[in-house]
Amino acid sequence: MSSSSFAAGVVAGVGAAAAGYALYVLYKTRAELAAEPSAPPHEDPAYVQPVPEPSAMEQTVSALRSEAAHGRAKEQWKVAKEVLAESFKRNHPKGFGCDVVEADQVRIDHIFLLPVPHLGEYCPSCVSVGPANRMGLNKDDTMQQQYNQLLGSQDLVIGDIVRKPGGEPVTRAYLRGGPRKLLHFQPKEVRAAIVTCGGLCPGLNNIIQNIVRTLISLYGASTVLGIRGGYAGFHPDGLPPMDLTLESVAGINLIGGTILGSGRGGFDVDVIMAFLRKHRISQLYVVGGDGTHRAANKVAEEARRLQVNIAVVGVPKTIDND
Repeated sequence: MSSSSFAAGVVAGVGAAAAGYALYVLYKTRAELAAEPSAPPHEDPAYVQPVPEPSAMEQTVSALRSEAAHGRAKEQWKVAKEVLAESFKRNHPKGFGCDVVEADQVRIDHIFLLPVPHLGEYCPSCVSVGPANRMGLNKDDTMQQQYNQLLGSQDLVIGDIVRKPGGEPVTRAYLRGGPRKLLHFQPKEVRAAIVTCGGLCPGLNNIIQNIVRTLISLYGASTVLGIRGGYAGFHPDGLPPMDLTLESVAGINLIGGTILGSGRGGFDVDVIMAFLRKHRISQLYVVGGDGTHRAANKVAEEARRLQVNIAVVGVPKTIDND
């Protein structure tokens, strides 16, 4: 038996003994009171019978109970601290030169996960179970890293990360993005599109490069189109889309701006839906700021209204620091 198990057993034994004494004292006190003659009613109708002080035995039992509960909590914290320390050593082998301290005035008792709508919930013809996610790696792409884990329905990111003593022990949480065990789309049938909108900012070409590599090398998508000039690129008289391949995105992370070009305005949900249907796009990746994403949400709502199997993915970026 480990020392922690032994300590837990001792604490449990003390708690059981305290509970037994409490029952004995309570029974004895009631029996004695029942045997005593009842006192005559007080002459003053407003008189309140004083509450008797607890006996020495009752005080001892109460103290034992409190001590046992404190001992259990202390032992639980000791075990939790050991687990945390092991995890900390694995993630930070060099350490921070200090020990962890329990924040005993801050609690989170309830976590509420914000729901993420699924295509199958509103598109009857979209209900399908794709193949298992093998997270395969294209041997022709020597730059792409392979995923090492699959995420589930309870993998989340805490929303209210700033906490204070006495605050509400409740927080919202967001579902983590990442590879799932089962796929909704058949990868070989996926035709995706990427559009960059709004002001230019660093990292746009990195986003394009990594989306293309992930879709082709890890996911196995058949086609990835680059929409040129922002939302205006969906218009029939706009610039033709660019065919994005592993070769065409090689090295673009070293170039400023976006190889697709960007632009403000030009949004027309009907024009965009017509483009997506014409080119059989099943996944649309929209890179932009707050205004761009409000527009992307309208595209998602229209796809939902029309019950078409199109996933709209928002990738946040900003040059306005908002």
